[in-house]
Amino acid sequence: MAFNKCEECGARLTGKVSVCPGCGHSCHNTAKKYMEFALTGLVFAGAALWLWFYHLQGQKNVVDLALQQITGQAVPVYSEQNVQILEDRYRYYRIFLKRDAEITVAYEIKSGPAIDVFFLDAHNFDAWKRAISRHTEPECKYYDELSFFGAEAGGKSHRIEPGAYYVVFDNTVWGPSKPPDNFKNDITRLDFKVTRKW
Repeated sequence: MAFNKCEECGARLTGKVSVCPGCGHSCHNTAKKYMEFALTGLVFAGAALWLWFYHLQGQKNVVDLALQQITGQAVPVYSEQNVQILEDRYRYYRIFLKRDAEITVAYEIKSGPAIDVFFLDAHNFDAWKRAISRHTEPECKYYDELSFFGAEAGGKSHRIEPGAYYVVFDNTVWGPSKPPDNFKNDITRLDFKVTRKW
């Protein structure tokens, strides 16, 4: 149990007493209570400020993307490094546009065989996938302005309409470039970036 002294007569009091039984003086130390309250408030305000700042750090990319869109700069849709595409396999990435945009596709092969990069709308992507699954030659239209065939690296830009699109990295025999016939799993490793500019 905590003991206090009466400020008026100096009598020893328990912490629960609000009036000194010896002299009748009020034992509430308002300054002390105010300081405790202020200190508690500062601790909570500091914690809230820290949490808010921490949250903003996590949202930094969102803020940067919004600023890029407002200023008309290109915004990354995908930016991947060391993507692996096994032989006789492909990888695709979906892009959805709400309005006309300039799309830039850039890539660089770090190791492995050259591959094909197709840029397809949703309808032609479905046709391409069906043909690949049936092991037949794909008959689909791709955007030549954003597609590459057998190049080690490349970058192209083109303005396209709203809709769903796919960037396909193809390490199969179904495109113009084919993996070598050496009975090894020739894995292509590449870095790529797709950006959008309204």
